Amino acid sequence: MFSFIQNLSSSDWIALATMIITAGTAISSIVIAIATLKQNNQMIEESTRPYIVCYKDSIDINSATEYLVIENFGSSAGTITNMIYNKEQLKSLFKYTAIDLDLLNYFSNITLVPHQRYLFPINTNDVEPKNFIFEISYTSSNKTYHEKFDINLSQDYAVTFKKQNKSNPENEIFTISNAIQEFIRRK
Repeated sequence: MFSFIQNLSSSDWIALATMIITAGTAISSIVIAIATLKQNNQMIEESTRPYIVCYKDSIDINSATEYLVIENFGSSAGTITNMIYNKEQLKSLFKYTAIDLDLLNYFSNITLVPHQRYLFPINTNDVEPKNFIFEISYTSSNKTYHEKFDINLSQDYAVTFKKQNKSNPENEIFTISNAIQEFIRRK
C-alpha cells in the first residue's frame, strides 16, 4: 500500500488533493445548510407562535380602574392549558369587584386568537405583597409554552398624566373628553 502512494505522479497528487478539498467543501456546505435551515425554522417558529401574557393595566376615564389582563401578543392562536397563581392573593385583588374567583378556572382549554385579550377588574390598594406571580402554560401546533410573570401591582401609581378637566364632573362632555384623552394616550 505504501508503494502505491510512493508511485503517485504529481498529477495524481494534484487530483487527490482536489478530491479531498472538494469533499471537504461539500461536507462543510451541507453542515452550513443544515445549520441555516435549523436557525430559519426556529426564527419562523418564534415569529409565528402565540405569546400569551398576563399584566396589569389601568384605564382612566372618570377615575382609574385597574385590570388584570390576559392577552395574546403573538401571531397565531394559543390554547391555555394551565394557570398557576396565589389564590388568596387573587381573591384579595377581586375583593371589591363583581368578578367571581372561579372565573379563571374556566380559562383552562380556552383559545386566544392573536390580539385577543380578557380584562378582569381588580383593586390593588390593600393587597400585600405588591408582587403577583402568575404562571401560564399554553399550546399551539403541538408545542407547549410556559411563561412566568412577576407582576408589580403598584407599577403605575407613580405615573401621572395631565388631562384637561372640566369644572363640572357630572357633565357628559367631561366623560367623553377623558375617554378620548385615554384613547390618545394609548396610541
